[in-house]
Amino acid sequence: MKLLNRFIDKAEYATAYIAGITLLIMMLLIFLDVSSRTIFGVSIRGTLDITGEYLMVIIIYLSISYTQKHKEHISVELFINRFGKKTNNIFGIISNFLAVSCLSILGYSNFLRGIDRLTNDIKSAGILDYPIGPAFLIISIGIFFLIIRLILDTGQIIKDLRNT
Repeated sequence: MKLLNRFIDKAEYATAYIAGITLLIMMLLIFLDVSSRTIFGVSIRGTLDITGEYLMVIIIYLSISYTQKHKEHISVELFINRFGKKTNNIFGIISNFLAVSCLSILGYSNFLRGIDRLTNDIKSAGILDYPIGPAFLIISIGIFFLIIRLILDTGQIIKDLRNT
């Protein structure tokens, strides 16, 4: 379990780093597009397509597991503050189980969709005509890491419950 935890920690750090670099690239691309449109009256072709179909996918899905690791996702503390630690831990196990179940279906279906788009050489509907399959595979990778993180979190919650 410790080996898996070390691996996922390094993978999450690497994917979050990639997401951060991608965010910088996206900001630069949008800045250049707006500047070009304002100064010269000409947009950079495909900026909206690339931003929406690739860059945002990379930023969101490659950082989602890292965000879960640091407990930075939005939570409703109104309910958390009303219950004790043991009850919250039980709710945590149940919610993680439900999340893993739903995310497994979502990740698998996106993986199949990505493979289908790659094998059938399906391109984007935008101006640039680039392959859309890798975006689905990026979603699957991000979901896969999130599933592993949720399983590790659940294991920690169970360990904490046994110690109380």
